[in-house]
Amino acid sequence: MLSPAGLREVIVKRLSISPASIGLIKPVLSGFAISPSNEESRKNLLAAAGGLFMSGATLEAASNWTPLLVPTVPRLITMLEGQVEVTKSMLADEIERVSTIRPTFVKTYGVSNPDAPHRTWMAFFSEIPRTGFRVFDESGVTRNSKKKKQIEFCKRCNGHHNIRTCSRAPSCGNCGSTVHSQDMCIAATKCRNCGGPRRSDSHRFLTRPTRSSKPTKEQLKFYRKAGVMTRKEVALIFYLKLIYKVVVQRERYLLWLARYVYTRA
Repeated sequence: MLSPAGLREVIVKRLSISPASIGLIKPVLSGFAISPSNEESRKNLLAAAGGLFMSGATLEAASNWTPLLVPTVPRLITMLEGQVEVTKSMLADEIERVSTIRPTFVKTYGVSNPDAPHRTWMAFFSEIPRTGFRVFDESGVTRNSKKKKQIEFCKRCNGHHNIRTCSRAPSCGNCGSTVHSQDMCIAATKCRNCGGPRRSDSHRFLTRPTRSSKPTKEQLKFYRKAGVMTRKEVALIFYLKLIYKVVVQRERYLLWLARYVYTRA
């Protein structure tokens, strides 16, 4: 697979256009997304798209699809010839039958057990369809698909929740204490959420919530226990290095002292 730089070179040679007319090239699931430098360059690229026919590539204008969630679609349906597994084409035909609009693209949503009796599908439309219908008279009610917002990080209390409704006491960003501010902190670095040896706003700690969910109480308990153990290990390594440094300096001093006494003698 070509890199964005390689794709830019192919487009420039095949379509005989200026490299400056192509802005950003970003890999996406369907191939590459090309951002022209201006509107005139966009029109020129689409007009010359036929030059890529011999290479097997296609250049299409960006489309704003409307996603629709189709939940609990049965994996198998019973027909005259027996049980048949629901495919993409069958689902697209059924959606067109009940909504009068054929989806541009359909795919399974998320990761599910292949042997599960039901699946959740995602249908994409070039025009806004109506919602609230069922497919095969057995599925759940279709609804618009909206991405969940990322849970916000509160710089006041160093927790993860809606920052507009935070009523918790301010905490130190370095050690998580509510007694002093970060500017006055002289304690070791400690995460307020997982107890690990890192700051509370770090992207590396285990209790950081995702877009889809946040850790449960049992997971938080396990993560905090692991974080405390990690912090103790880091502290132990620090003190061992400090002791080693002191011992080495002491040996060097004793060696210097022995040489000094021997020289004076």
